[in-house]
Amino acid sequence: MYKRQGLENANGEYITFVDGDDYVTNTYIYDLYQGIQVGSDISMIKRQLVDEDGIIIGKKIPSSLKIDILTEKETMETILYQNPDTEVWGKMFPKEYFAEVKFPIGKYYEDMAIMYRLIEKSKRSVSYTHLDVYKRQQ
Repeated sequence: MYKRQGLENANGEYITFVDGDDYVTNTYIYDLYQGIQVGSDISMIKRQLVDEDGIIIGKKIPSSLKIDILTEKETMETILYQNPDTEVWGKMFPKEYFAEVKFPIGKYYEDMAIMYRLIEKSKRSVSYTHLDVYKRQQ
């Protein structure tokens, strides 16, 4: 419901999401937009799992400036194995995609319900940046 309301009130050309219990670095938007600047329709970025004190959970994910350009098929395979996840956070999309693709109301895992449809709308490619700028709290 909140994502739908946010989309209705958004006025930018691109959309990204951050869950309320997560946090991002001060370069999060810039780094996602760099993926768009290389000619991709959608930009995705790595995420690191942390606890409520910001301590890394599990293995530290290496961070680099590398940007991979993925086809639709490669992107589907990548999110199928949840690397990155099927959630909309940690990604940047053209706002126009959400004119047709809507979050379902009253459903759990609503991101998963639309992620594949958003990727299918990509006319060019999807960029995947290897920077650790999204902190996912567990």
